[in-house]
Amino acid sequence: HATNGYHKFPDGTIIQWGITSAVATNQSIYITFPIAFPNAVLNISTTQIQTGIAEGAESSCVVRSGYSKTGFTLLQDTYGDNAVNEMWFAIGY
Repeated sequence: HATNGYHKFPDGTIIQWGITSAVATNQSIYITFPIAFPNAVLNISTTQIQTGIAEGAESSCVVRSGYSKTGFTLLQDTYGDNAVNEMWFAIGY
């Protein structure tokens, strides 16, 4: 399986996925989809990948408004110094 990839279904639905490199505390990274969605993005989800529990650490990753059919900006909001990788998944058509 590929780290980044996509699959087109016969009905026109497209799913895409990937893993980012570490996103530093309170930073962002632009993610370019493997292929552009021809019509619309329906949903983008993100999941953090951490090596363990950091005592007192709080973090979240979100998608910045203004995403497009070609990509999105992932915002990493972390309390503490623990850059993490992110998995992402998008669906559209």
